[in-house]
Amino acid sequence: MGVDKIVNKLKKDRNKFPQVIKDILDKKFLPHVRYLTRFIDDFKINSTSNIIERIFEDLAPKHVKKKYKTEKGFLSRFNIKLKR
Repeated sequence: MGVDKIVNKLKKDRNKFPQVIKDILDKKFLPHVRYLTRFIDDFKINSTSNIIERIFEDLAPKHVKKKYKTEKGFLSRFNIKLKR
């Protein structure tokens, strides 16, 4: 499932979520989703940066961070988080 399909599903199923999740989707995620996933479409953009590395450095081991850097890894982790 591609990023666009996930975003469209989120928009469609938005009313099934509690109000706090709707607020996060509307204010924080949906307006900026193109910026968060731009590296998938534009190969000139690095999938990571020093700022992101510093954030993930303390949060996850190296083998987990590598999974986030691919489209399949990003989408699978996103789907797991979405289901929770």
